[in-house]
Parts: sequence; C-alpha cells; structure tokens
Amino acid sequence: MLILFPVADKNGLGTGIFSDFGTAPFFLCYDTETKKERYVDNTGCDENDGGKTAVTAVSDLGAEVLIVSGIGCAAVSRLRGFGIDTYSSSGKIISANIESFQAGKLNRKYAGDCDSSCKTSR
Repeated sequence: MLILFPVADKNGLGTGIFSDFGTAPFFLCYDTETKKERYVDNTGCDENDGGKTAVTAVSDLGAEVLIVSGIGCAAVSRLRGFGIDTYSSSGKIISANIESFQAGKLNRKYAGDCDSSCKTSR
C-alpha cells in the first residue's frame, strides 16, 4: 500500500507533516510492503486552485491513503473520487503516523456539510 504525506523537507520518516496539503512543497511516498520511502515534488504547491493540482498528482502516484494535518473538504471529496482515503494525522512525525495508521488509530476524514474543515470518524 502506498501512503502519502505532505512535507516541507526531505528528512526521512522523522520529518513532520506539513500543515496544509495543497501547498506542501513535497510528498513523501511510503510503501508499506517494501518499507521504502521516496519524495515527489508537489507540482500544485504554487497553484491557487483549492488543491486540484495536488489531488491529481497524488492520484497519478497511485496513492491509496493520504495522511494530513490540514486539508479542505473539496480536496477530500476529490481524493475520494479517485479512491484515495484521507486520514487526520495523530501528530507531526511521519513514523508515528505510519504506526498509528497500521494500528487503526487514525481518524478518516469525510467531506460533508462543512465550511473550512472536514468531519472525521474512526
């Protein structure tokens, strides 16, 4: 399974999750089977399109899961349309979020009737 995280730097699994999905400079791609990571530029980080370009980039990478600190409802809805589940991070460090996700402890985000944040559910 391929899990993506929005990040500001390329410092491995000890790095923090960037505060906003759409404007993160990079995505850390983590393969749960091989336990390897790689980085991809977020081609949408400079766009003012509500995360549309970033959503397309995540989809093109083949991600199944996106773990974020901050994301808008429209982006969550678009990601779901591509079959990508979005989860709220449990803290800043990526390695801890991988463990929490694999243990079923992260809250999944759902786009719904909201203004600037998404409903979450376990």
